[in-house]
Amino acid sequence: MDHEPPDVERTFTEPSETGFRATGRITPSVIALVLANLIPLLGVLFFRWSLFSIMFLYWMESAIVGFYNIPKILMIAGVWGVPVVLFFVVHYGMFMAVHLVFIFVLFSGQSPLSSRLLAPIVFNATTVVALLSLFVSHGVSFFSNFVAKEEYAYTTVTSRYTAVSKQMGKPYVRIVIMHITILAGGFLVMLLGAPPAALAVMILLKIGADLHAHMKEHSVSGTTRTY
Repeated sequence: MDHEPPDVERTFTEPSETGFRATGRITPSVIALVLANLIPLLGVLFFRWSLFSIMFLYWMESAIVGFYNIPKILMIAGVWGVPVVLFFVVHYGMFMAVHLVFIFVLFSGQSPLSSRLLAPIVFNATTVVALLSLFVSHGVSFFSNFVAKEEYAYTTVTSRYTAVSKQMGKPYVRIVIMHITILAGGFLVMLLGAPPAALAVMILLKIGADLHAHMKEHSVSGTTRTY
């Protein structure tokens, strides 16, 4: 990581592709993603997880995505990214707060401050394992892709300012697409009365959407970029 100002240009040659589509094999980050996302499925099938429990877990995953976006911004911009990180934390925090209220209103009918509803989820060992697994999964992706393959250098833009702005917006795009899939499945589950089979289908849809987003994010064209 260097400390060049945002308008300093550097040139990097990108690899043709990364990830499963490029190598034809399953990468560690793909394995970690699938395994971590299978834990909620086990929760539904064997531990009677509710629809709200799953939605709350996926909300926590959004927080994990935001957490890993902070070092990504700093690796792209160096010390110049500190003000951006501060802005991102505040703005993303507000986004997450609204998102949480949305989940409570739609899938619990209770206040977001309801400890009676949250306590059985937060202090549940299975939920903690699922949350830690998602944290590790995103960590594997961060270190094996963004760090090891220097994805912070493989940018399709021409200035660090634009690169940082683009990186700051990535969690929002990913979460919106992901949660459209999840919410659509959630409404279907509610209509069916939340049977385990419907919850399982919703989780499998989420895994598919997650894999698609993962492949797209970590696949790049073989061109030379500057910033």
